[in-house]
Order: sequence, then C-alpha cells, then structure tokens
Amino acid sequence: MIDIIIPAYNAHKTIEQTLISLSFQTIKDKLNVIIVDDNSDMGYDDIVNKFKKILNIKIYKNNTNMGAGYSRQKGLEKSNSKYIMFIDSDDLLYSFNSIEKIYDIIIKGYDYLDSYSINECNNNRYINEGDLHGKIYLREFLEKNKICFNNSRYHEDNAFNSIVLLNEPKRARFNGITYLYCDNIDSLTKKERENEFYRLKIYIENMRYVLNETSKCNNNLVEKYVDTKYNYLFNYCNSLEKEKKELINNWLQENEFEKLF
Repeated sequence: MIDIIIPAYNAHKTIEQTLISLSFQTIKDKLNVIIVDDNSDMGYDDIVNKFKKILNIKIYKNNTNMGAGYSRQKGLEKSNSKYIMFIDSDDLLYSFNSIEKIYDIIIKGYDYLDSYSINECNNNRYINEGDLHGKIYLREFLEKNKICFNNSRYHEDNAFNSIVLLNEPKRARFNGITYLYCDNIDSLTKKERENEFYRLKIYIENMRYVLNETSKCNNNLVEKYVDTKYNYLFNYCNSLEKEKKELINNWLQENEFEKLF
C-alpha cells in the first residue's frame, strides 16, 4: 500500500482536482489518502465525502495553523503503509498511471525513487532534488534513519529530501513525467516568497536543521551539501542591496552563523 499525504490550508478551490487525479489512478485500490487540514477557515468534509466511495481517504485537522512542515510530519505519523508519497493540495498527477509507473520500480528493492515533474505555466520538464514532487519513499528507510520534517513553513521539503539523500538511500529514477506542478498565486508559500529576508531566514534555519540531523552521515556528502547550499546563499545574497546584506549578516551573527560578507 501507498500513503498519499496532502497538507491543505484554505485549498478549497484546488484540492478537489487533486483528489480527482488520484481517483483516476490505475492502482487507486493501493492508495490511502491522508489530508492534514492546517486549520483552514472552512472544513473539507463536503469535498472529502464526494470521494469516500472511490478512495480510502481520511482527514485530520491541526488546532492552529502550523505550516507545511508540521502538517506533513503529522500526516507521516498518522500513516502506516509501506510506501509514502506527498502531493500538494493544488497540484495533480500527470497521468492516470503515474503512481503505478513509479510503484512498479520502487518495489524492486529501492528506498527512494524520483521522477520528472512538469510546470503548467511553461511546460518545463524538471527534477528538483529538494522538493517532494514525483517522489516515493520506503517507510522502513525513513524510520530506520529517523527522518522527519521540521516545523518550518517553507523549505521543509528541501530539508527533508536533503536528509534523505545524505543518508545514502538505494535510489532509482523513472525517466518519465508523473507530476503536474500548478502555479497557484493564492498559495501561502507564494505570498511568503515575496519577502526575501523571510525566505533567506527560513532557508538558513533549514540548513541548520539538516546539519544537526545528519551529524552521523557520510562526512564527504555533508561537506558537499554545505558547500552547495552556502554557494547558492552567497550568490543570491551578493546581488541584494547593501542594507539587506547588513540585515542578513546581523541575523546570521545573532544565530551563531558566520557572516557572509
């Protein structure tokens, strides 16, 4: 069986389409759908009830708005199947057999498998190792290595997948497209991305979380991770105005990081 975890915050306009794409999957009988309502303004019972005859679906609600990281982890803790997938509440599976294609590969003895996604806005075909799109995980591997989401509202997927990869899973790749990324302008993440300093602060906090969680991993891989992430951070910050650089440096020092500039 495969647990499909969907965090949802005020996703009433989009989540029904997400569930329809799951309903048409060729192996929908192998799916357990877990929605984590992150204290949305309205409930999802009416929507969920439409699919109960088609999908094995459950919904859990956070008492307060906690963010995507907390919600994904709650879904993970409420799940119990051998394999895990994550889908955002405004995205879709690319085709009717997307899950079957990657499931048929991971059951051959892999811990982790990724596949291609496509962006609805520009039709770009891509694999981003830092996100959760088009990926499937063996629960035993996650539990053995104690891999969890932190409570971050942003970059939690990047942190989670970095920890997965730094633990050196037996991995595979399906070279086709399985996931359709929909650019939702109303999403909380989209709005938060507009604040550059907020985004960088969360990015660095997630880097720290990854390093704390992978202190016993392969040192060469961890060093490579640090080099890659700090190079990205430096190149991005170096293009900012002087005032923003000073704010970033001050925050880094307050949180026991070295100054970038």
